[in-house]
Amino acid sequence: MRRLTILFLCPLLGVPAFSGCQAPKHIADSIVREIVSQATDLSVPSIKYRSENGRWPKDYSELSAFAQQSGGHLRRYNRVEFTELPGDRFQIYSIADGSTNLMTFTYRKDGEKK
Repeated sequence: MRRLTILFLCPLLGVPAFSGCQAPKHIADSIVREIVSQATDLSVPSIKYRSENGRWPKDYSELSAFAQQSGGHLRRYNRVEFTELPGDRFQIYSIADGSTNLMTFTYRKDGEKK
């Protein structure tokens, strides 16, 4: 897995993977942390919103207000779109700081099987 991560990160750092790039661990950790942070920043409050309100949030401002009411906050995004899909699935498309993220997930009640 480490080799796969390094091969993926080398082009991002401007170094061809075939050159034997060994990205410093702190740089790789920082990139992974940023990717995970962006994914959880919108998904976790959306799932919590769905659980507490019985529906998905309609837009970013509704989710942001919910997060603030819960004592948290969301990062600033250039663009966020929510799409409800059949089967209680939810899709979030977001753009922030030069990165684009598309997530789709399904809401399941505790103990509910896939």
